[in-house]
Amino acid sequence: MKRREWLDHGACTRVFFFPHGDDAYRSGCVRAPAGVTELRVRGADDGVRLCCYRVRCRAGNGSGGGKKRSGGGYTVVAFHGNGEVAASYAYDQETPRMVDVFSGADAVLFAEFRGYGSSTGREMLCLSRALADADNIIPALGVPENKVVVFGRSLGSLFAMRVARKFPNIAGLIIESGIASLESVWGEYLKEPEHGLDTAKLYAEEEKYVAQKRSLQKYQGPVLILHTEDDKLVPFKANAEAMYQWCREARTKPADEQDTEHGVRLVPFPVGGHNYIFHANAEAYCQTVADFLHGPCGFPSPPAGKDEVEDEATCCIY
Repeated sequence: MKRREWLDHGACTRVFFFPHGDDAYRSGCVRAPAGVTELRVRGADDGVRLCCYRVRCRAGNGSGGGKKRSGGGYTVVAFHGNGEVAASYAYDQETPRMVDVFSGADAVLFAEFRGYGSSTGREMLCLSRALADADNIIPALGVPENKVVVFGRSLGSLFAMRVARKFPNIAGLIIESGIASLESVWGEYLKEPEHGLDTAKLYAEEEKYVAQKRSLQKYQGPVLILHTEDDKLVPFKANAEAMYQWCREARTKPADEQDTEHGVRLVPFPVGGHNYIFHANAEAYCQTVADFLHGPCGFPSPPAGKDEVEDEATCCIY
């Protein structure tokens, strides 16, 4: 696969990515936690394998035990930020867990980047190639496109937006602390002379190949944008508000229908920062996502009674 001269420049890769392994989350485990399986996905380059984790969601808050409720066949694909790994979510034992946010689904696939966790390809890690890897994740799920909701946090939002452009029939798109432009986040670093970057050409490549605006305007399904108003790393106005306006501009429905079936919703959180949006707003965050999944995305309503199905056996990943 062809490298992009400026997007894949070493100075960009060093600031976009912070790859590390996942042994700290898996050490000492003979078996995976209940409901977790490993899914190896072929990357865009020969020899690259993405080590993703599929987590079965359970009734209630997803904290384990007992029986599993049917989620209507839906799977959420979640892309993490640049300082995280997929295993940190799959193996998370804190309460609330990120998987609990999506407990209305049948499963969550925590997608991994090349070179991160137990994935291969660190020597070929750069933005354009990593983004191209995401094209193979939806087909690997074995789930109909219209039964998939895609979530992207921080750098992972670039991957989520790309997937929405490539697979426009997905059931919904959730962007949390998302990046509308590289310049708004890393502009001061990227323009430093010692890096040798032609930023005008870099941002032209971004518009063509990362294509945040084009991705959001092509995708006509439900969009939920979550962001803290005091995000110092990914500023609210230059990113969340920009993405919201791009979506609204391209909607084919009248303005008064924007927050319904085919709409877009921006939810600003007044507390928390870039790395603390979830835990600083856990209750409101979970409720907002639940309303989106069970409303515009079409997830089945939570059962009033105990119409649950037995959980399937836990799979071993070692």
